[in-house]
Amino acid sequence: MLRVAYLSLLIISLAGTSEMASAETVPSLLGMQMDEAKAAADKSGVSLVIQKVDSLERREKILLQVPGVGSEIGTDRQIYVRVSDGMPVPDLVGKPETDAEAVLKGLGIGHESSDRRHDGLVRHTVAGQTPNAGDRLDASSEVVFLDVVGGRYVAVPNVAGQSLSNAMAAIRNGELSPVEDPPAPDLAATSQRSARRDCTGINVTTATAAGSDPAAGTEVYPGTSVKVTYQTAVTFQASNECKPAIDRDPCERNVRLCQISR
Repeated sequence: MLRVAYLSLLIISLAGTSEMASAETVPSLLGMQMDEAKAAADKSGVSLVIQKVDSLERREKILLQVPGVGSEIGTDRQIYVRVSDGMPVPDLVGKPETDAEAVLKGLGIGHESSDRRHDGLVRHTVAGQTPNAGDRLDASSEVVFLDVVGGRYVAVPNVAGQSLSNAMAAIRNGELSPVEDPPAPDLAATSQRSARRDCTGINVTTATAAGSDPAAGTEVYPGTSVKVTYQTAVTFQASNECKPAIDRDPCERNVRLCQISR
């Protein structure tokens, strides 16, 4: 009787061992890339349910799996995995360079930048970016390139108080393009304009620079147009060209009177 009981226990024990040996466990997918994980899943005869999330980890890297490693494979034969989808690139165009850099640093994304001339845009702001806003990048190996408004600038000279022609020359010498406002080519060239008032003399108009737009000291790109405003003053310069009066016989002016008197 004892031998029969022992034999029965041995048979049950062997059956349990057989069931344990045949039980399938979940493979380890953590840290794998998606292509590796799919191959491992196929080998184990399970399917993957994938959830992509924003992450600084390498794109396509398995970050989490459920059930965990070593767990028994369920009847649905599925493993849920969370996968890095990289990070979306923020919109940085138009932001000051320092603000754009702070945003990227806060996200853990590296960056490179270069500056060049961009007419009409604010200095030290972002004119363009690569990748574009909304694109995703692998933060573990990729960076955002910033195209920043910069390049070589020149300062608008202070011309207030100079003769208009000298002011125009000073701005040209500063690698800028002067335009007198209001237009007056003759005053811009010589600062003076002469016009005879009458036979006694000439009115001389003198133009003196009052300021500029952009204002003095403003840093702009070479070749930028600069308006020069000016004031005018008129002085009289004697230049007598009056003809002397001719003495005439009074009878020429009043012939009838002369005839009567004679």
